[in-house]
Amino acid sequence: MLLVAPAVMMTACAHSPASKPLPRDPDPVVETRTLIERACPAELSAEIGQLPKRPAGGVLEGDTATLAWVGAIARAAADLWRQLFDARAACPVPAPAQAK
Repeated sequence: MLLVAPAVMMTACAHSPASKPLPRDPDPVVETRTLIERACPAELSAEIGQLPKRPAGGVLEGDTATLAWVGAIARAAADLWRQLFDARAACPVPAPAQAK
């Protein structure tokens, strides 16, 4: 009977509440922040001139296909010019340069 008692005790100790694993620390918190800054390329702040005006009384002569091509180029240039001015208007106003 003396030999059975230690075996019973060892089994009881193996399942006692003191043998439960310790609680783990919580997982670390990872915080992500996103900062969006609008930046404009230097080319948008460069000085640009106005669209050239057609001279009064100016006449452009040519065959129909060539005149259609010139008109398409003029419309494309006007669209690009308008996009340039729209992009400039969307850029943030730069802070005035401080005197040193």
